[in-house]
Amino acid sequence: MNNQLQQATKNASSSIEQTRASILQTVSENYYSASDGANLASTVSTIQQTTESIQMGFVKKEDFSSLSDTVSNNQTQLNTYIRFNADGIEIGKQESEFKTKQTNSKYSILQNNDEVAYFANNRMYNSNIEVSSSLRIGNFGFIVNSDGSLTFKKVGGD
Repeated sequence: MNNQLQQATKNASSSIEQTRASILQTVSENYYSASDGANLASTVSTIQQTTESIQMGFVKKEDFSSLSDTVSNNQTQLNTYIRFNADGIEIGKQESEFKTKQTNSKYSILQNNDEVAYFANNRMYNSNIEVSSSLRIGNFGFIVNSDGSLTFKKVGGD
């Protein structure tokens, strides 16, 4: 398989497309198999600017199925984006159920477009919190005992 990997060519390109409504800049890099010309891997980044927002996108695709019969159709594609607009910044992956949004007054974590947690005004808001080890509030803490019971007691301070 290493011999086949070494027999690949690399192609890089960039373009800028301008319309009345937007400007799109694309930069790509592709690796091709020297033997059959199959696209083995590609990475594309884009920046699209409109009057309302700027969006950066990243796409990475790998397909190594043509390299060897022992590799069975192993193809992955990742689409990640960072979107800037008048409201703030959004970061996510196309196939993921999670994304984050940040404005001047709030940082939100979304799952399936539902806000599941956010930080605002020096506070964190979340309807369901699961603590895996310990929880401390000021000088008090919830302590898990060796028998599995829970104790709330003073753990620090004056």
